[in-house]
Amino acid sequence: MVILRIETSGMKNLEKKVRIDFSNQTFHKGVKKVSKQKGIYGSNGTGKTALITSIALFKKLCQDSNYLLNVDNQLKLMSLLNRKSQSFHFSITFVDSMLNDLDENGDVYTYEIQVLKKQEGFFRIGKERLQRETGKNRAIFEFDGQSFNFNPEYSGVLLPEINRQLEIKKGLSSVVPIFFECLKDYMSAHQEQNDAQRFMGAPYASIFLLSSMLSVFLHKEDVHETTISKKVSERIISAFEKTEDKSHFFKTLFSPFHFNVNEDVVEEDKLSEYKKNIENLSHFLHVFKPDLKGIRIIQIKDGHFIRCRKEFDYGTYRVDEEFESNGLKHLVRIHGHLQSCINGSPTFIDELDVNLCSVYLSPLLKFMSTHARGQLIFTAHNLDTMEILRKNGGSIDSIGINNVIDSWTNNGNSNPAKAYRNGLYEGLPFNVEPFDFLTAFEMGDEK
Repeated sequence: MVILRIETSGMKNLEKKVRIDFSNQTFHKGVKKVSKQKGIYGSNGTGKTALITSIALFKKLCQDSNYLLNVDNQLKLMSLLNRKSQSFHFSITFVDSMLNDLDENGDVYTYEIQVLKKQEGFFRIGKERLQRETGKNRAIFEFDGQSFNFNPEYSGVLLPEINRQLEIKKGLSSVVPIFFECLKDYMSAHQEQNDAQRFMGAPYASIFLLSSMLSVFLHKEDVHETTISKKVSERIISAFEKTEDKSHFFKTLFSPFHFNVNEDVVEEDKLSEYKKNIENLSHFLHVFKPDLKGIRIIQIKDGHFIRCRKEFDYGTYRVDEEFESNGLKHLVRIHGHLQSCINGSPTFIDELDVNLCSVYLSPLLKFMSTHARGQLIFTAHNLDTMEILRKNGGSIDSIGINNVIDSWTNNGNSNPAKAYRNGLYEGLPFNVEPFDFLTAFEMGDEK
């Protein structure tokens, strides 16, 4: 899957709609070039983190049919969504490409969802639609807040059950996870491989798989991935076992571990895979800490799961991860997301440059531009990364104080970092002087 455009509004301080483009070509004529790396810049409070949070919410809505039925999630939305709008809008345009390479002939889809706060105080789906931007039969499905309209060509035998589930949820679930839950039940009852393959070509499956693939990293938020996508993926892998290339695609897609701080809970039969990922993590951390000898895993069995704590071995002493530096903890958490990007997942990382100086960040980005199959989108403050993106053919966007997106255009020897410092990006500060901080601190009596 290759992302072409994202539009969103209503998350935190993103009151107005912002649009991030990954291609400047017309979709219906076939897309030949997209940005594989994109850096998003802006001063504090302009909406960089809000943009990544929007991606995370989209993923959750498409993966979990019970997300809006959870009271804690409802309360969280009350805090997350913009106080003025009290609504969330998100749309994503993408190329359906199973092997994750840009296919000029691949179908282009746009998915849109809106979450509104209703009079009873709960958030519900206010609008949802999926349409094809290329070819015929463009409308796939649409919900206008009252009724659903489906293109029967893509729903088939599942349509009655989908409608029944939507009536039960009453606007408290996206169509996308309901479709896949119905598909899962259908595949359990009908083991014919042809049926599985036919459904996997459906546009519903495309948007579900896209949301499954997305790897999203946010600071100060524990990763609690839903299990439904992995359960379904195992069925899909089984259905495609004899299909050339696709089974390998799904296996690599869902294989990376996203390590948590302090403790990882691992399924017993996945322990050997986990240890291999720990070995890769150790090599990754060794680049930043050459004195690190390895990572020791402390295992505690808990039913069919193994609780694993990580100890970092420095030869003469060991340090439990809980007591490691924040910088190392940050590296532990982003490693799995970078691996997902290499495997082919579109990956979003908030503040990639936290605790990473340019000595490490520059070669890391160069490595990712060469070896990652997926798109890497990150927010940053470090302007040195702009020069890396410029040289590697990446794209650069800035978000101003009024939610205005300003995209840098390569023009000869123009320098994006210099333009940023000189105030040539709309809505961003420049010419900050030392005396601007005089009233911010108690200076005492100066002689």
